[in-house]
Amino acid sequence: MDSIRTKLLRVDSQKFILHKRSDYVPLSAQKTLSALCSVFHGKEIPHDWDWSWNTNNGEFRGKMPRRLRKLCGVELLAQPIENILQKTREDMPSPEMYVIDVTFNIDWRDGAFGDGGSCYWNNNSQRIKYMERYGYGAVRRYRLPSGLRADSPDAERRVMETIDSLLGYGRAWIAPDLPEEGALCIYNTYPSGFYNREFADIFAQLLPKMINEPEKVFSHCRCSFDIMSGSIMYLNGDGELICEDNKISDWEGRHDTKSVRVDLRGVDHSNVFK
Repeated sequence: MDSIRTKLLRVDSQKFILHKRSDYVPLSAQKTLSALCSVFHGKEIPHDWDWSWNTNNGEFRGKMPRRLRKLCGVELLAQPIENILQKTREDMPSPEMYVIDVTFNIDWRDGAFGDGGSCYWNNNSQRIKYMERYGYGAVRRYRLPSGLRADSPDAERRVMETIDSLLGYGRAWIAPDLPEEGALCIYNTYPSGFYNREFADIFAQLLPKMINEPEKVFSHCRCSFDIMSGSIMYLNGDGELICEDNKISDWEGRHDTKSVRVDLRGVDHSNVFK
């Protein structure tokens, strides 16, 4: 059976479009809701709670208010919790459109995908050669045409008309078979403020289309903390999108090599993260 990397090679640099409503509850609201559930209902929100507003995964399915009622074992949540939920929902971002591709040919210049000043192009540029040697690649995001609203009826048509001339906007590295065989590790996301979780979540939703397996579903992330660029995301062999905290020690992408030193192919990947 072909690996996901092999399947992605067949669509190298081919652009794909994703319509997405950004419905992930912000960190500030997460902390407030956690505290209020403890105070009013004596219930701690689990560490692995899915903070998407609506989810079909796990024991607690459905929209956030329903899920919290089930978690707390109540028919009505305390009013302060309801107030936070209502404000959170009102403040959810507008729908977004993403144009994404995957490539295993790392041939662009410093800054072409929002990664200007990255250590990979400067003092640690030797890591690019290492990555190419062991089959690493990148997920890349493109900037939409100026003035385009993602929720306009002709948005996708306008993007398709200019898709070959779109400028780069962001990127994240992908490493095959890390931290386990069949996985794709996603790390070192640029630009600043665009987190690994966000990039990995978009990638997971587009992946079935990219590998031409529309029946396959890759689940959303299951973590309960704000993921900065220094954390690591990966799609495991079963298609689950996993977050491992403290595997990368800081925003430059340095691995805790004790936790992921050698993958199952027996190739030492630790230097790429030093």
